[in-house]
Amino acid sequence: MTCESMTSSQAINSDISITSVGQRKARAVSPHKHETLATTALVLNDLIEDSKFFEENPARSIPSFRDPSEIIVGDELGRGEFGLVLEIVDVLVPPGDPCPPGSTVYPEDDYAAPLPPSPFIPPKSITILTSDSEEGETKEDDETISVRKKAHAICDCVKDDFSSDDDDAGSKPKEQPKSKKGAITIASLKARVAARVLRDGVPRYALKRLKPDACDRLDAILDLACEARFLECTTHTNIIRLRATVGEPGTSSFGLVLDRLTCTLGERLIEWQQAKKKTKKNWLQQLIVKKVTPEEEMFLAERLVVALDIARALNFLHGKKILFRDLKPDNLGFNVRNDLQVFDFGLAKELKAKDLVEAPDRYECTGLTGSRRYMAPEVVRCEPYGFSADVFSYSILLWELFALETPFPNFCASKHFEHVVEKQKRPRKINNILPAALHNTMERAWSDLPNLRPSMKAFCIQITDEINQIHERLGDAVELAGDRTMHLTTRSLQSMGTNSDEE
Repeated sequence: MTCESMTSSQAINSDISITSVGQRKARAVSPHKHETLATTALVLNDLIEDSKFFEENPARSIPSFRDPSEIIVGDELGRGEFGLVLEIVDVLVPPGDPCPPGSTVYPEDDYAAPLPPSPFIPPKSITILTSDSEEGETKEDDETISVRKKAHAICDCVKDDFSSDDDDAGSKPKEQPKSKKGAITIASLKARVAARVLRDGVPRYALKRLKPDACDRLDAILDLACEARFLECTTHTNIIRLRATVGEPGTSSFGLVLDRLTCTLGERLIEWQQAKKKTKKNWLQQLIVKKVTPEEEMFLAERLVVALDIARALNFLHGKKILFRDLKPDNLGFNVRNDLQVFDFGLAKELKAKDLVEAPDRYECTGLTGSRRYMAPEVVRCEPYGFSADVFSYSILLWELFALETPFPNFCASKHFEHVVEKQKRPRKINNILPAALHNTMERAWSDLPNLRPSMKAFCIQITDEINQIHERLGDAVELAGDRTMHLTTRSLQSMGTNSDEE
């Protein structure tokens, strides 16, 4: 399923001249509901069969609202090829709603009790996540402590009041409401979602479901069911959080309750493009003023933080043997804390040992899957591919992030195949904007040969180093006072150093 913007503004189409999804099999839904449900069950069973991911990552306690009428929706936030995203304005849960007979009672996990919004705590007081945290981080090592201390000098001057997002903020979860047996019931989980629908009167959740005209597409129904299965087993700072499901998987009424995002990266890129035009120097200024200003350094740092968070999310997924396959600005967004979030896992795929065609990174996968503008050549050619396909997509996105231009503009499918796939055309050089070492890594990442591309871990390490160098150049300059970027930088560095799943 293609991306849907979970924002309050009009969705930006980053793939205008190129089909957003390559080759899709148009499979009509059977008029018999039981046949659709049976097909969905078979697909989900195949998803978890021989799967180390689902074996090693048990599902979180996700409440299911079987009756879609319990979810009251408001304005449309965005739409994709098959999906529709609506804000959730209320959740109807009858008081004292008992756990239905035969319902599953889930064990306690990281689904914390409601916490009131809290002000931003200066970095010196931030508690680094330990092995007791939700993402399974380990205690910080000497290198992490060093990075954190260096970042403190920048962040000491941050005075703004940034609200935390309860259980994702790294605070110690409060005790869960339990049944007499000490377990959390479906009813209590549903009540908790209902109690947290609004924050200061603003909807904080969004419902992703099929568009009415897509309800006869079996592939769309299956993609949404698979996406729910992946998300209920995934917990990461930079991956969208699944809060609940609605309806029954395999039906047209099935939907996902997700955190509402404030904007997509596509929309943020447009804002940056407009800001760049206002501050662009003329030729005379470029001759006279050669030194990079603190403001320009901070703009570079802001985008480096975004690049790092995308790399961290992909590195985390690759460590779990998950290939994302649809990386593009419209599948990346920002939550209320301005954290970058990867969303839309409809095309995600676990690369299993049985699918390996040739070691180390050539697997049997469906060709022409994803967004053609960011698609690796081997995917376009329908050849076996692996994690390096995501790395290629990341390199094109990285160029867009710093060039603030659309890669391969006005390319139709045939022109893209001729120039990008066959003639190996790549975006122009931007080594005057992007640090030289990172620019070289980006060029390696969009190589036509998958085995020459670096890993996402290599990007994480290098971008972290670039952020540290900016800190060394700027120090605790007065211009940084109150700047949110350095706060986000610190949090990224802390998470990068403490999350063992990303190493």
